[in-house]
Amino acid sequence: SKKNNNKSKFKKRSKNKFLLIAGSSIFIAAIYFYGVGRNRFLTTSDVVVRKSGSESLSGLGFSSLFGVGNSGSLEDARYLRSYLLSPQVLEDLEKEIKFNQIYKKKFPDLLSGLPRNPTREAKYIFFQKQISVVLDEVSGILTINTFAFDSKTSYKINTFLINQAELFVNKLNQDVFKKQLTFANKEVDSNLKKFNKASSSLEKFQLENKSLDLSLDAISSSSLLSSLESNLAQKKVELATLKRKFLSPNAPEILEVEALVDEIENLIEVERQLLVSPSGRNLNKKITILNRLKSELNFAEDLYKSALATAESTRIDSLQQQRFMASLSNPFVPEEPWNYWRHKGFLTILVLILIIYSLSQFILGLSDEHVND
Repeated sequence: SKKNNNKSKFKKRSKNKFLLIAGSSIFIAAIYFYGVGRNRFLTTSDVVVRKSGSESLSGLGFSSLFGVGNSGSLEDARYLRSYLLSPQVLEDLEKEIKFNQIYKKKFPDLLSGLPRNPTREAKYIFFQKQISVVLDEVSGILTINTFAFDSKTSYKINTFLINQAELFVNKLNQDVFKKQLTFANKEVDSNLKKFNKASSSLEKFQLENKSLDLSLDAISSSSLLSSLESNLAQKKVELATLKRKFLSPNAPEILEVEALVDEIENLIEVERQLLVSPSGRNLNKKITILNRLKSELNFAEDLYKSALATAESTRIDSLQQQRFMASLSNPFVPEEPWNYWRHKGFLTILVLILIIYSLSQFILGLSDEHVND
């Protein structure tokens, strides 16, 4: 019985100590969260990243802004969220405001803020706690929340983040599509040079041969040969007729026609030699060269037209795929402090104390059962 009395007294003292500690902790927490703790100010803005496409805000209304059409921009919004939480943004922000001085710890609240001479890692971790970028995966809306110890700083940082977001979206457009357009334009210039070169080669060849189309010259030469051969055949028939008519082969009429036949045959032979001989007009080889030059010109023209079509298609596609950022809710300077953090912190302390108390009572109950057994 005495042992049980001692145990009950020990439990009572332990409980009183716990209640004293718990009460003191709650009192200190209340003093800190509702008295000592520095005010926090919250500034909120909503933005959305869109692609131009064929969808227009005026044509499709709000359904195009928040509906299925925005699903293609969710990935861009995720990139933007990661960028706004990046060290690069912190470095740019430090060029605009005195970050260390604004967020340094101040008496009597020595828990909130940056310590003196913080490391880059500590500063970056603290920076990430001062901003919150929440993405709605359904609508694609980015909600930018900024926290500061004074209202003007909170507003200024929120505005700065919106400007950085716009710069990021513009840079995204330039980096992706400007390179494509530059490459397409280079191909157009390159193929235009090839086309001009092939055209100049053909013009030079035609000028050297004093002919626009050697094929027509070849046809003319072939027609001339055909005419001479036809005339030759007629003269040979006429000669055969004269030989049957005159008994003497040396008759002047026969000699005249024979001389004419020989002249026509020589003329035909000379024309044929001029037509194909390297020392003559050499039309066969020249026509081959001409056809090659024409093929090169046609090929260069096709390449140039294809490059032009590709460049135009890339330009139109770049316009359709360009991103832009729309502000749905502009930030404003908060007039009242944001007290949610006070309630949250105080309730968190209460919950922790209740959990510790419940666990201790549970452990003591188990030990009592073990001792009684």
